Amino acid sequence: MKVFVTGACGMLGTEICRELGRLGDQVVPVDLQVRYPGVQALDICQFFDLQSLVERERPEAIFHLAARVELSRSHVASTFRRSRQS
Repeated sequence: MKVFVTGACGMLGTEICRELGRLGDQVVPVDLQVRYPGVQALDICQFFDLQSLVERERPEAIFHLAARVELSRSHVASTFRRSRQS
């Protein structure tokens, strides 16, 4: 089976890609920051780039594991303030 994996360079994405490959699946790994050979650079927030790659690869399944892990202090503080107001 052809499987598309976003966040392929993250902790979970790396393990999912490795296991899928071990099981014989064809993996299409993508990540914003490429740290491993074979991973394609892709910003999933760029809709047309994402659409183009999915249309070209035609995966049977998608594991969406991409996430932003770096948060600025101002973002964390504003989120905390909003949650306290609720």
